[in-house]
This record gives sequence, C-alpha cells and structure tokens, in this order.
Amino acid sequence: MLFRAGEVNCGHCREPQGIAVGDYNGEAYEDGEVTLTREPCMRCRVHSIGTQKRCDDDCPDCEDRGNG
Repeated sequence: MLFRAGEVNCGHCREPQGIAVGDYNGEAYEDGEVTLTREPCMRCRVHSIGTQKRCDDDCPDCEDRGNG
C-alpha cells in the first residue's frame, strides 16, 4: 500500500488523498502507521461504488468516458 506519513488515505482504495491528517474534515481511523478515512474518496465514489456521477477534478478516467 502506498502512503505518505501525515496524510489520510482512502478507507476504500487505500490511496493517499493529499490531505494532512490534521486538516482532514471527516471521520478517520488509524491502521498501524496509516490514517484511513471512513468515507470513500471521490474517485471510489465515481468509479468503484457509483454514488457520484463524475470526479470533481481532471480525472483521466472521466475524460475517457466523455460527458457521461
């Protein structure tokens, strides 16, 4: 698992979110050296779970899907 010390990781895909643990405005938990979010990240909500239609940033996966 990829992680950066002091940052939160998505609790679903476990990828770093680029947010400092102290700045994260949500529920999180510790798993050894890693801090994980309780909520899935935006990319998981769009591409894995499907609860959001499109990513908020310049996601290449969303661009490949066109406007949908």
